[in-house]
Amino acid sequence: MITLPPHVSAVQALEFAEEHEGWIKKQHLKYSNIPAFQPNHMLPFRGKQYLICHDESRAPHIWLEEDRIIVGGRIEGFNIRLENWLKRQAKAIILQITQEFEIKLKALYRTKPLGHRVKPLGKISIRDTKSRWGSCSGRGNISLSYRLIMAPEEIMTYVIAHEIAHLKEMNHSEDFWDIVDQLVPNARTAKKWLNHDGQELMLIR
Repeated sequence: MITLPPHVSAVQALEFAEEHEGWIKKQHLKYSNIPAFQPNHMLPFRGKQYLICHDESRAPHIWLEEDRIIVGGRIEGFNIRLENWLKRQAKAIILQITQEFEIKLKALYRTKPLGHRVKPLGKISIRDTKSRWGSCSGRGNISLSYRLIMAPEEIMTYVIAHEIAHLKEMNHSEDFWDIVDQLVPNARTAKKWLNHDGQELMLIR
């Protein structure tokens, strides 16, 4: 199914498709091979590829064994069990890293005047956001995508550091990026990875 912007006619869309046929085929081939939460598919977990396996003889839990993610229980609900396990793993690791970065950020501004100190960290939410990896509200509430658990650890830490930096600077000014650079050493590399490879993680279902 193709969704057209309101101002684009079907004729214009067809002309575009014909003109960019090679690119469209390339994109379709690229994203049609995205792994799913199903047996015998490959799934990235903390930056490493694992083979998803189903073992009905085991209890309905998840095991990480060498290069395999083993999902026990009946095939009904298989993908839900796997997704919920990924969310639990993400929550535990993300909460720990977020709290560590909050402490580090506060330490950077501990001796500063009151007006230059860091906003308190609010609620941390782990979600399945479709368009962004993380966000920080004006109240200090941080929301992060559970799909960060699929990315390499340095990518996850960058995204968390990015949102934690907003507790001091609610913008993307030079001061903000200076804070990010003090929290993590690989901001530019991580940004490039997210732009180039991150979209594939968003498409995994």
